Parts: sequence; C-alpha cells; structure tokens
Amino acid sequence: MKLDLKNFKTYHKEFSLGHLTTESVHPDSKNLSHIVSTDIIKAIDIIKTIDEKALQSLESKVDQIFQFQNICQKVLKNSGRVFIVGCGATGRLALTIEKIAIDLGLKDNVIGFMAGGDYALVRAVERFEDSIEFGQKQLMDLGFNQNDLCVAVTEGGETSFVIGAVRKAAEISKYSPYFLYCNPDEQLLHLSRCKTILENDKINKLNLTCGPMAISGSTRMQATTVQMLVVGFGLFYTHKSASDLWSQLQKMTSIFNQTDFRPLAPFINHEFKIYSEDRLTNYITSDQLAISILTDTTERSPTFSLPMFEKIDENYFCLCYLILEDEEDTKKAWTKLLGRAPRCLDWGDETKLINFQELLKVDISKNSMKRRSLKSEVMNFYIRPSSDFSQIVFSFGECDWKINVTELDLFGKHLLLKQILNIHSTLIMGLLKRYDGNLMSYVRPSNFKLIDRAVRYIEIITKKKNMTYSREKIIETLFKLLSLNPKDDSSIVYRVIVELKKDQ
Repeated sequence: MKLDLKNFKTYHKEFSLGHLTTESVHPDSKNLSHIVSTDIIKAIDIIKTIDEKALQSLESKVDQIFQFQNICQKVLKNSGRVFIVGCGATGRLALTIEKIAIDLGLKDNVIGFMAGGDYALVRAVERFEDSIEFGQKQLMDLGFNQNDLCVAVTEGGETSFVIGAVRKAAEISKYSPYFLYCNPDEQLLHLSRCKTILENDKINKLNLTCGPMAISGSTRMQATTVQMLVVGFGLFYTHKSASDLWSQLQKMTSIFNQTDFRPLAPFINHEFKIYSEDRLTNYITSDQLAISILTDTTERSPTFSLPMFEKIDENYFCLCYLILEDEEDTKKAWTKLLGRAPRCLDWGDETKLINFQELLKVDISKNSMKRRSLKSEVMNFYIRPSSDFSQIVFSFGECDWKINVTELDLFGKHLLLKQILNIHSTLIMGLLKRYDGNLMSYVRPSNFKLIDRAVRYIEIITKKKNMTYSREKIIETLFKLLSLNPKDDSSIVYRVIVELKKDQ
C-alpha cells in the first residue's frame, strides 16, 4: 500500500491507535525528558521500576505461558520447527531468539524472521509492515509446513504483516499458531484485521498487556521485554508444572530487579558528551552479544529520527555503529552475528534495495573502525562477556562496569542486556532532547501507524500551547512536509507545528 495522503485518508480508521494501552502516556515517566537533564539516577530508577512492573504483570499469565511452553516443546520433540515472526522491534526480537537458539544447539529448529527480511535489522523497510500479503509470502518462502508452529509477536496486536503470517499458518499447520500481543482485546476488536485474529478459534491468543511504555508508543521497551521473556520460556525451558515455571519466573525477575542499573549514569553522560561535540561512537563486541547490541543501536534510528547505520557507499555517518571486533570479512561478520547466513529477500524489483548485496554494504566488520575514524573522532564502547561469561563487561573511555550474570543462563543474559541498553539509549536521547516529556516527538513516520502517532503528538503539544487546528489540517500539513523532504531527520512533529503557525 502506497504511503500517501489519499491512502491514509481511506484507511485511517484502521491505523487510528491512540486508544491503545501501548500508545498511551505512562504517568510515572511523563516528565522524563526534564528529569534526565537534572537527575540521571532518578531517571534510571523510573524506567527500571516501570520494567519491574511490566515483568510482574506476567505472574497472572503463568498457566497460559506453561501451555504455550508445552506446545513449543511438543513441536520440537516431533521434529517440527518453531517460526517466530515480528515487525520492527518484535522482528529483531525474533532474530535474537533465533540466534540464542542456534547458540544453544537448536539450529534449524527455530526460525526467526521479520518484515523486510534480515536487511530490516538495520533499516526500516517501508510498506512491508502494513502488508498482510507480504507476511504470508515471507512465511511460505521459508518453507513453513503442517508440522511447524508459528509464533506471531506484535507489540500492539495490530500489525498487518504479522497478522498475515499467523492467518496463513492457521490454514496450513496441524498446530494452532500463537499470537502474542500487549493490548486488551476490547481495544483491538474494532480494527477489522485484529478481529479476524481474535475471533479465529484456530489461533491461540496470548494477551500480555503490561501497561503503557516508559516512552509513549516505544514498544521496543517494556512490551518486547515481556514478549521476549515469554517466547524464551516457550523455547528454552521444560518445566514440569506451572508452579515450576512460576518459580523460574520469580528467580529470573528477582535477579533483574536486584541488579543495580545506576552505574549506567556515567556511560550515559559520556556518550551524550561525545554526540554534543560532534564525535561518534562504535559499539564493539563479540558475536556472543552482538545481536542484542545491534537491536538497541539500530532501533534508535526509527524511534528518535537518527541517521541509520551507514553503508560503505554513503557519505554520512550515524552516531553509533556496531562492530564485531574479531572479524575482518563483512559477510562472515554478518554470519557470526546471526549464527547463520543472512536471509534477505530476492523478489526482483520489489526488493532490489533490501537484498543481500545491500545488507553487505553495512560493514559491521572491524574494518569499519578505520573507515569511521576517517570521518570524525570516534570513541569505542566495548561490551564483552568475560572469559567464563560470569560477567558482562562495559568499558567506555574512563567508565567501567562489570555486571555479575553468574546466576543467569544465556537467554537471561541477553534479556538483562536488552533492559540495560534500552535504559541507556533512552536516557541519552532524553539528554539530546529527542522526546518531549515522554512523547516520542522525533518519531520517524515510515508507516501509517507511525503517521497516526505523529498526528496525535502534534494534537497533544498544540493543545498544551492553546493552539487549535483541525485533525485534517494537521494530516495534510504532515504529508506536505514529508513529500517536500522525505529524508529530513529533524522532528516531523515540530516541523508541522512550525508550518501550522505560519498559516495562522
């Protein structure tokens, strides 16, 4: 579906999502952008507390998670495969889960894929997220069959691509697919595409509503943390009873809650200072942790309108970049990061800009350390496992932090690292004024859902300033500015507000 004003006006009701819990404003973080500039420790504690409450919400879902685990283990025991599908943040979740599975010896048993293929790991792929047909095609291209299980993960519960994949899986497999989402059913039923899932008896629904996000609409945070834990419980554990699963959940969340995240403060300040001085950062790691670090660094682009990971033939440099320190070959670096050869889409002209060769232009080998240093002074942020993996070691300039992860298995270590990096990057962006209170004012409107989000934020901010504009006027102005300069990385929200003031 073409991303234009005509189509948006035609289908806007299907993408008007302001009523959803995942899109609402969390009261505990409503002043986050102001707090972080004066008290970073308090800002860290605010997000960590929101994380803790989100994980606590799973306690009421233990029986359902146990049933989900039983199905996943039955499929794997019977030589079937479990396909994890998502878009954007949940797509990266799917690929992270696949990499962990490969490292645990489950190669070819767990298949993760996301809208737009592996290329979408580093850059948002327009049109795919809004397409039911593309979700179905990608699933089938991977060879999904009647002996396989599809686990569809969508933060809000309304992503067309994921809905397409799970509907197709329900037609093919002897196992009813699972649909994981984080909004109450009653909020989703008025959307026709969601209704086809929620009222389909052949699809298992696992509602994981965990409240609003710390940054409004930023489901890369609490929603995907909760969903990652549940998918991991389904694939990597074999509990004998729901009570055993509950005990494991309590142990894991207790470790997360007891981990002191306050040592992040100097790292946040240091990285903010680097960007304020027009310098760059390289995140340098090994293949053991790379997928989780890549996820956080690439998600900063669509969330906060930052430049995307640059390709070797482009003339700009993104603020932060991932590099595998022990690999000189680009293709081998990507294979190490994913645990397998990259799977990019090759559908002719439809995918010529997101194919394998385009992914290889994003050079995550150690050669990029020299390449990036030619542009600007670059600081290296090392995140590595200790030799026995009892610690995750952070080293950045004069900042050092050794995180004890002795009690966590590989999956738990990735989940903890995700939470830490989510807080780290979110608060850096707060210091850079990339959100307002807890509104994602720098959202990049690359699909209809994000356009709707931008429109809502414009309405909220102008109302606070006692400025009144019709929704239709706001939408028309937004599309006008997008058509004039689609690559502008400044805040579309504030660009529209400035343009609206001109017309008064």
